Amino acid sequence: MRVPEYGWTTQKVFHFLNFLVNGVRALVFVFRRSVQNLHPEIVQHILLDMPSLALFTTYALLILFWAEIYYQARAVSTDRLRPSFFTTNAVVYTIQIAMWLILWWKYIPLLVILSKMFFAACERSHSASYSWLSSENNSCCAGMMKMILLPR
Repeated sequence: MRVPEYGWTTQKVFHFLNFLVNGVRALVFVFRRSVQNLHPEIVQHILLDMPSLALFTTYALLILFWAEIYYQARAVSTDRLRPSFFTTNAVVYTIQIAMWLILWWKYIPLLVILSKMFFAACERSHSASYSWLSSENNSCCAGMMKMILLPR
C-alpha cells in the first residue's frame, strides 16, 4: 500500500542506490581505458572502489529492511536498527577513506592489497547476510548476523 506522506521509503532508497551503483559501474566499464590512465593513481582506486562502497550500503539497507519487518512481526522495538545501520556504514566508509588518504600520501602496494581484501570481506559479509535472509542459509557470517540482528 502506498502512503504518499512518507516520501523516500527504504524500498525507494534501495532501488535508487541499485540504479546508482549499476550506472556508475557501467560508466567505469565503458571508460575503463580512460580511468586506467588517470593520475594520480589514487583517483583510479577511488573511481573503481566507490561503486563497491555504495553496493555495501545498498545491501546493508536491504538487511535493515528485512530486520525491521522481522522485528515488527515479533512486536520488538526497532529503535536500535537504524543507528546500527548508520554506524556500520560510517565505520566501513571511515576505514576505506583512511586507506585512500594513506595511499594518496604515500603509495604502499601492501595497502592496495589490504584495501581490496577489505572490500572482499565487506561484500562477502553482506552477501552472506542476504543469502541467509532470503534462504535461511547457515553460513558463519549469516549466523553472526542472525545473532546480532535477531533477538531470541
